[in-house]
Amino acid sequence: MKQLLFTLPLFCSFSLLAGDYDAQKAHCVSAASIVKNQDYDAFKQLVPLKIRGEEQAIKRLVDKQNKKYTKSRYAGISNFAIKDYELVADPKSHKVMAIRSNVEKWQASQVLKVNYTFDTRIVRTDKEQSVGGYCLFALVDNAWYMTNLLK
Repeated sequence: MKQLLFTLPLFCSFSLLAGDYDAQKAHCVSAASIVKNQDYDAFKQLVPLKIRGEEQAIKRLVDKQNKKYTKSRYAGISNFAIKDYELVADPKSHKVMAIRSNVEKWQASQVLKVNYTFDTRIVRTDKEQSVGGYCLFALVDNAWYMTNLLK
């Protein structure tokens, strides 16, 4: 069950509209809210039906990310904003393993990387800082799935 935490497609599918990634950007923003507020019910509404029954795995993942982003590594998320996005040209040979694994795990035909930034205090150094990360989406059978919960 522990391995399942890292292989769940985390959000529901989105219709494929050429060049329109507004839904994916919005779901990346909602991921930050879900993590901050440990909103399991909101998160459960966004995951595919086939994994909605994995409530304990979903809860562990949200709790783990909440701890990372609000207590252990960072002291909260504020001013969360989408920076930009990239439709990865050749995800099979991308330098980032998480992107390559989307193709392998989900047989994704395309991968979308939505970059974000937020302001926080780094717990280890006690310094205010703007940090960034990304949400990944995999295109599987003409539907987009979010494959991480903030990275």
